[in-house]
Amino acid sequence: MWARRSPIRRAGVVVSVLAALLVLGCGGGDDSSDQQSFVGSTTSIVLYVTWTRQGDELTGSLTQGVLDSGKDDVTTKRASLTGKVIGDGVSLDLNDPYGDASQLTGTLRGDTLDLEFLSGATGVMTVHMEQADGGDFNSELADLRDKAEQSKADETSAAAETAESNRVVDLALTVIDDVAALRTALGASLPSKGVSLKADLARLRRGLAEVKGNARKALAADTATVCARASLVESGADALARGVQALQDKQDRTTTGASTVDAAIRKLLDDYSELRAEDAKYLPSDVPTRETINRAIRSARRKVRKLGTSDRGAVDEARKMLKEAQDLKTRTSVACRTGGG
Repeated sequence: MWARRSPIRRAGVVVSVLAALLVLGCGGGDDSSDQQSFVGSTTSIVLYVTWTRQGDELTGSLTQGVLDSGKDDVTTKRASLTGKVIGDGVSLDLNDPYGDASQLTGTLRGDTLDLEFLSGATGVMTVHMEQADGGDFNSELADLRDKAEQSKADETSAAAETAESNRVVDLALTVIDDVAALRTALGASLPSKGVSLKADLARLRRGLAEVKGNARKALAADTATVCARASLVESGADALARGVQALQDKQDRTTTGASTVDAAIRKLLDDYSELRAEDAKYLPSDVPTRETINRAIRSARRKVRKLGTSDRGAVDEARKMLKEAQDLKTRTSVACRTGGG
């Protein structure tokens, strides 16, 4: 009997409503010897054939459970059948054809049935079936549904794994971009050599000395030449103002560049810290190492420290010189208006 021979029968399986209906619909409860039922399966199909045989004539039903490709779901269909036994051959006509098949053929040998079945996914296949009942069919159907659920779970897990891998790769690419951005900031935002304001201060000092000399002469001159001297003071003070602004602009560019580099360093450190917390198995092979990151940051900070470190008071000194020159410009202008004739 099936229970002793087939691996698909399970002890203790509860017969589902579907199997009960199928058995009842085909004379379930009739234990006469002319009634047979068979169950067989492949990796994606479970078939249940039950019939009543009177001589060579067959009447019954065929039920199938199919694991839908790409959907990870099991669908069931049922069709009534009529058929005929000729020797060990079986011919079955279905009143609700599956796919393109309206007639099935097979080989019947005792309590086994090899049925040629048309599957939309694989074409014609031979399904080996053994004598069994609705409970065995439900057990096989449950296995197929478990397989579908496992397939769904595997796909979900694979999708999550892919999404996580893509996220970490994107983060790694961000770190690579951060390293490139830091190098760009060093080249574009900072001068290639250290910025020195000493030469600028020296020019401003010479200009102030000239303004002072002209102011002394203007204030000591007679009325005929005071305005001419005052004019020289004014032009000298104006030139000094332009020089101070140029020095301020140079200092501002250095400060802004240093801020840009510092921001690039902070972003690189933040992104790399986040990347280090991720699972190493997702990291691409070309992701920068910790030593590469640290070396790039140390190099950038050294360059920033070298810029303008000896000229931190240059702008303050230049502003004091400009104020002195503007005061002299005011005094000589007043002298010109009051005594220049």
